[in-house]
Amino acid sequence: NASNWTSYADCPAFQAGSTPQYDDGMTLIINLGGFSSGTWNGAVDNNWFNCDNWQSLCIPDDTTNVFIPSSGVINESTIGAIGAKCNNLNIEVSRILTINNAASTLNIYGNYDNEGTMTHSNGAVTFNWAALQTISGFTASVFYNLTINNSSSAGITLSDNNVTVSNTFTLTDGVITTGSYKLIMSGTSTSLL
Repeated sequence: NASNWTSYADCPAFQAGSTPQYDDGMTLIINLGGFSSGTWNGAVDNNWFNCDNWQSLCIPDDTTNVFIPSSGVINESTIGAIGAKCNNLNIEVSRILTINNAASTLNIYGNYDNEGTMTHSNGAVTFNWAALQTISGFTASVFYNLTINNSSSAGITLSDNNVTVSNTFTLTDGVITTGSYKLIMSGTSTSLL
């Protein structure tokens, strides 16, 4: 469409009337930062296994530190299947992580810090590692099925709050140091211990 075009009488007129001014060079500013590996934003839906929900467009593995930030989240995260894993897991204030399917599994290979809410009504969380792990957070953590498989002599330390297991607790390997906090087993399962 010819009406979309602007014509100029000569080169100096073009240079004077066009934006940006390329004849003086062009500077592009590139800001560092942007995408962080393991940062949840829930851009598409609540599915942990959908790479589009992670800033880096990569589903976390056992070396990824997962961060669910207090702002910038569109959909809360849900682990509704087998195979979720991470190194450290940090749930920030006002955020919710849901684990709600019998097949749901989350393997944590580092520390767990719960400042928000973990709704764990089915499935299992396992702490796997060969070094000290910490379960901490201002919010008391309630696990449905919890397995400790930590082969280090340091084991798992409870910090900042009590931990409750509402169904089955399995100690495969390791030591749990509760300090002034409690590991509360409130489940009715006959295999609680």
